Amino acid sequence: MAVALGAEAGRFGVRWGLRGHRAELTGTSIGLAIGLATRAALLGRSLPPGWAFTGGLDLDGTVASVGGLPAKLRAAAAGGYAQVAAPAEDAQRVEAIEGVRLQGFRLFEEAAGALLPAPATAPGPRRPLRLLALLVVPVLAFSGALALPETLLQHRLLGLVRGPLAFENTLILGIDTPEPRTLRPEHASTLRALGDAGARVVLLDLSFTASEPAVDEEIARAIEELEDRGVAVVQGVRFGLTDPALPGTPALAAAARTGSVEAAAIGPLHTVVGVRVRRRASDGAAYWHTATLAAGAALGGAEPSLEGDRLRLGPLSSAVSGEILALPPLAAEVPLVAYADRTSFAQARGKVVVVGAFGGGLDQDVHRLPDGPRYGTEIQAAAVETLLQGAAPRRLAPELDAGLALIGGAGVVGLGRILPPRLRLLSLGVPVLLLAIGLALLFAGLLVGLVSLLASAAIGLWVARALRPSG
Repeated sequence: MAVALGAEAGRFGVRWGLRGHRAELTGTSIGLAIGLATRAALLGRSLPPGWAFTGGLDLDGTVASVGGLPAKLRAAAAGGYAQVAAPAEDAQRVEAIEGVRLQGFRLFEEAAGALLPAPATAPGPRRPLRLLALLVVPVLAFSGALALPETLLQHRLLGLVRGPLAFENTLILGIDTPEPRTLRPEHASTLRALGDAGARVVLLDLSFTASEPAVDEEIARAIEELEDRGVAVVQGVRFGLTDPALPGTPALAAAARTGSVEAAAIGPLHTVVGVRVRRRASDGAAYWHTATLAAGAALGGAEPSLEGDRLRLGPLSSAVSGEILALPPLAAEVPLVAYADRTSFAQARGKVVVVGAFGGGLDQDVHRLPDGPRYGTEIQAAAVETLLQGAAPRRLAPELDAGLALIGGAGVVGLGRILPPRLRLLSLGVPVLLLAIGLALLFAGLLVGLVSLLASAAIGLWVARALRPSG
């Protein structure tokens, strides 16, 4: 076996077994047979059929002479073997037997070359090309192609280790009619009632692009009254390609604090993962997200500002990535009061009240989140809560996710080549260590690409298996 394995002897173990469950193995001079069987296993191939072998094998590779070759040839003929490999020294002294071709070999390499010839097209040169497969996952991670599965896994784990975000500072005033516009004449009195109930901030998640001057001017007066009483009113506007669709009535456009309501979504199903904290119009004007304006107003009028990857609201700071505030897992139940149930408005005391659609079969106001379907009012309330509680998770930069994936895959390949076969599974220690670090960072709210690490480790195992000799 040492001769057959040569320089690879230290990297492989050999396991032997008996076929047919016989009680004992009889025969003589099986050194050449064992060597050729070992070399075949090393190459991942089989010995050619119809061959019998006899001969010793010395450590210098010489096929050693044996005795009793004529009897062995007769036994081979009786067993149906058409060719016999034997030591060259013995083959020269023995007469041929009909039906059996005797071939002598002086060195083991001669026998191995004749019985296990190299294939016409060796697969070896193509094996290094598999190393390029290690770049697949890092490229996908860097490009954001793995964003959706990463987010779904991270969201689930974050919910397990940190729990869902509770709605402690917000209240939803839900409109459950299929035609919310019919309630427009009631908005002014509703705003005044919320002010009387002690609401700290009112966020209108409603569209006023259609002009109704008489009604809108009354809403504007109600807003001004609340502002004079220290109750901030924030109104959301939707953007087209570049510019916001402002309220159709100038008085209403001038009365409320105006902000963007743009969410950040990924994947083919547009799964919402956060909100874009700032949006610029074609004239360069900045529109902060309504949640940042509402949270700032709840903090006493703090103006939002971006400092690198941090959004600051007075004394509070939240992590953002590319001006996107990521949302943590949310509690299933949200504080909700029906729009018409003014007897329950007392629940609004000291809270940010989000007024908008909730129910009524308004499918256009339902969005897909990793938690499941949610109304836009819930996203607004969740963003406010995330800011006020400082609960925004921070995502690792794509280039760092790609780098960790590359380290994990390359580590599996490198250790797989170095370690002996019995310890080869230890090469998984690199991605396991990185996964453990990623899970530890998850407790701190830093989201690491765990899917890319797992995928890169799997590809690393495949590449390592392809690069090492078979055996």
